[in-house]
Amino acid sequence: MITSNKKSNFNDTDQVYYLVTNNHIHYRKNGFTAHSSHIIKKKNGLYINKATGEVIPNPKKSDLKIQNQQSLIRSYRNLFYTIENYVDTFKHSVMITLDYEKPQTNLDSLSHDFDCFIKRLKRYIKKVYPTYHYEYIRINEPHENLFEGKPKWHIHLIILGIAFIPIEDIRNLWKQGGAYIKSYTNRNGESAAKYFCGFLNAPEHTKSKNELDIKRSSKKRRLKYYASGTDLFSTSRGIKTPTFRRGTYGKIKKKYPGETLNEGSKTIVIDGKIVNRFDYMNQKLIK
Repeated sequence: MITSNKKSNFNDTDQVYYLVTNNHIHYRKNGFTAHSSHIIKKKNGLYINKATGEVIPNPKKSDLKIQNQQSLIRSYRNLFYTIENYVDTFKHSVMITLDYEKPQTNLDSLSHDFDCFIKRLKRYIKKVYPTYHYEYIRINEPHENLFEGKPKWHIHLIILGIAFIPIEDIRNLWKQGGAYIKSYTNRNGESAAKYFCGFLNAPEHTKSKNELDIKRSSKKRRLKYYASGTDLFSTSRGIKTPTFRRGTYGKIKKKYPGETLNEGSKTIVIDGKIVNRFDYMNQKLIK
């Protein structure tokens, strides 16, 4: 369970974590973190009791991403800031949805189909847009409804640096079924990120709290289909996930002046215990 407040508490002398993207700066300050885990995973695959140094022969492992909620939230946060940063950085970008005529329930087959598609797409872009520099962000997502008890997968692909590709060409390159395209030419990285991170954020076109709850619950229900160890997203080589740095709040806000978009505090409670509490502030940079 996540409880939220709309106020944050940042003082100039506070040590904070901050992340700078193309148009925004994000602040975060931990108020409380529970260190209940005493297990350390070594490179050789052994699990060690941090307190005693003893080897744990049969550690309890998570089968699904949703069983490790803090890790899941961290993955979604990384996806959010990656999309926000690069959609704002590139002048043009498009989002393509690749779907299947026949339900695809196998992630290995999904990856194979995508690898074949991206090879054909690279040849296409080299021919049609030979001078363009482009990158991509790929998100695998299950449909909410199942096929024979298994999730049906589709792919979202954000191509950065390309303004337009005819949808007929995309479908011919994909060869597996339906394909749809949306332009992000307005460089609104925040709105693009909200679309994909509905578990953490409201989609930009949400008109009411009831609609927001429906969209959030729909996204959340699909999380149980992500097996532990499955990447939430992947990128081309030129894309780097933005990372938080540490500094003094007063000094950072002078270096990166910004207009506050939203702020607040969140408390994460799992099994009746507080595992994390933090303050946050998101600002639009004043350039």
